[in-house]
Amino acid sequence: MAAEVLQGLRGNLLRLRQRLVEGRSTEEAMTILLALSITALLPVLRGLQRLLERPVLAHGEALLKDLESYLAVDLTGLRDALLLKRGQISPGQKEIPRLMDRYLESLVRLVTTAEARIT
Repeated sequence: MAAEVLQGLRGNLLRLRQRLVEGRSTEEAMTILLALSITALLPVLRGLQRLLERPVLAHGEALLKDLESYLAVDLTGLRDALLLKRGQISPGQKEIPRLMDRYLESLVRLVTTAEARIT
């Protein structure tokens, strides 16, 4: 299961970067990609919780908070993407690229930390 979780995390990051380039990094593409990426990431994060022998949480926000505190890694970018997906925040055009940057930073930190913990 560890290999599948790591593959899921790395694959999500790789696909996001590829699609960002394909979408020419437009605000519209970023908005869509953030929602798609966080949606695909949540089941992988539940698998990560199982590997870490943590209680598996169904609610996305609780899941992110649990992993953030357990792994001691800042996942603000992932939480922001989840809020965007749910329509709880609606950043302006100038904020979307910054939101994407925060998301990518959080995802890279998560992948790096998960690799260190699992392997």
